[in-house]
Amino acid sequence: YLSNSVQLPHVCYMFGDRHLIPFPKRAAGNHGQYHCQQEGEQILISNKYVRGTINVSKIPSWNEHFRFEFYAGTGEIICSVTSQNCHCGDLTKRILIIRSLTSIDIYYRYLPTHDLRIAITIYNIGEGKVVHDIQIMQHRSLIRRSSGLCVAFNQTCHLESNIRGSRSRASTATVAAYVCSMFLKEAYNKIKELAIPVSQNYVSHAKVACIKDLNMHHNKKFAKSLIILLLRDGLYRKTMNNNLCKKQTLQILQAIEQATVLANQQAMTLITNTTTYLN
Repeated sequence: YLSNSVQLPHVCYMFGDRHLIPFPKRAAGNHGQYHCQQEGEQILISNKYVRGTINVSKIPSWNEHFRFEFYAGTGEIICSVTSQNCHCGDLTKRILIIRSLTSIDIYYRYLPTHDLRIAITIYNIGEGKVVHDIQIMQHRSLIRRSSGLCVAFNQTCHLESNIRGSRSRASTATVAAYVCSMFLKEAYNKIKELAIPVSQNYVSHAKVACIKDLNMHHNKKFAKSLIILLLRDGLYRKTMNNNLCKKQTLQILQAIEQATVLANQQAMTLITNTTTYLN
């Protein structure tokens, strides 16, 4: 998949406590980052072939679930993947799902020369709660016929970081900022080791999101989304139009875990030497 496509795919991200980077409005364009804080179900992407939603509740505590449904050209549902299970009845094998404890990678060849891909990276933030960082890749021709937050963010999401940086100045002297810088350092180490590209625009987005999530939840585990975003995006930029993507996904997932372990060790040293409440 993604190897014989005529067009290059474009990408949308939903990560952390619902930070959104929509599909760019033009080819090779950058996009701002939005913060989506509405509770309940929200549609990420909807078109003839896929419908994806994310559902977040905050009472009695924060929790997140997702659901993706895949359709044949006739409108018949052929597969559904949720945060709990997977039901697929597609006998034509147009859908390939690679699932592990920390990720779900979905490839759907909906036309002979067109495909879409969804990569979901999963991590635990404690007390049985998990975060699902979602990456959606589609061709421009299908994006034009789609709706949802990835295409047209609504009033429930507000701009938090544009292509020139954060709209509001976040303090770089807080414990949260220092912890995020440690996770960024380990992300850079893995990016160099794997020889994958990095977007400075996305580095800016990832830092803004990381600091906001840590200040909001007082939980350093949310900083893992910074590493996931930069490494998943680096893989996308390196392999967006060839079949190396699947082969290197395992390397990326292993790198995410390794970088997170090292960053956590450094963060714990900092946190134990301060009076700031950060788990």
